[in-house]
Amino acid sequence: MNSSPFPLLRLPLVPFGKIIRLINPLPLALCSTRCQNAVRALNLETKDVFIRRSVNECTVDINFECFNNSWSFSWNEEEDDEEFPDRYVLGGHVFKTLTESEEYADGNMDFVTLWEDHLLAVNILETFLKSIFHCENISQELDGTENITEDVINIINSTHLGSTKLELGWLKVERNGVHRVFEPIQPSVGDDALKLVLSTLQEDIDLKISICPGEEFQYNEPIRQKTLHMATANWFTFKNLIYSKCENFTVNTRFRSPSWFTLKNANRYLKRWYIGAQPYIRKILIKCEWNKRQINQKLFDGIDVFDIVETTEQDDNDVDAYQFECKIQAENGSTASVSIKQQEFTFQVL
Repeated sequence: MNSSPFPLLRLPLVPFGKIIRLINPLPLALCSTRCQNAVRALNLETKDVFIRRSVNECTVDINFECFNNSWSFSWNEEEDDEEFPDRYVLGGHVFKTLTESEEYADGNMDFVTLWEDHLLAVNILETFLKSIFHCENISQELDGTENITEDVINIINSTHLGSTKLELGWLKVERNGVHRVFEPIQPSVGDDALKLVLSTLQEDIDLKISICPGEEFQYNEPIRQKTLHMATANWFTFKNLIYSKCENFTVNTRFRSPSWFTLKNANRYLKRWYIGAQPYIRKILIKCEWNKRQINQKLFDGIDVFDIVETTEQDDNDVDAYQFECKIQAENGSTASVSIKQQEFTFQVL
């Protein structure tokens, strides 16, 4: 009895979709334009996507609920095209690729493409993925001034709201005896590149800055990101904070408190929130180095507080540490909690 191919693409959309959800949809979408259109019609969601554009490595991980895909890029003038036998056409470009199924993992795939310009290849691949799938939970890691261009930012911006996180640089973790030491990588992103990100990145994209800009770096425009996390904030100023449109603002508490975050400025910020001058903020988390007397006498000077809770607990070094928590209410009736625990200042609008 002669076997014949199953007419998968001729099926109605509902049974076609049920079958595709049982397999890894990415390899099918790569087969042809017709397959791409068929998979696109299903509006399939990814579980998460991780895209790295760094100085030494460009990779893309595309994960679905039951299947994982890893895509990397290789370039060596001595490599033979025959070692990359598969040909995928993405955005009018031919990707010469070695496609392998991961051992002991049904349906998981590894793709290695022969391409000299890794940045361009990642841009093409990201655009293709967003055109076929509903990409959820996109984590972007961007490093190296040469990788931060208007084209890259435009591609990152071309996503549905609230789905993307972007990290600039990364934290280096080293061991100092039994303790872990976290250090931001020194400027791997130039000042102009950082300004490009701050001025053009879509405001709904969560931004994490894990680099130390140059000592002379300043940014004088309002910060537009709704969520901003920084490894260190010494380049940031109190003026940046009060004029930003951040809803969630955090600074890594493993590092020293930035010099501008003084008791006077913290008190001034709380008073501004009280009169409605900080309408965007929902949460602030930042390291502080204040004692009991300073907290009680200066932080809430001129501010009515209620639901006060005071305790003393041992910190990580077995030293008694003063803990303080209270609530404050704004003129418009909004309520916020303020706490100082383990040298962490937390402001949370309730």
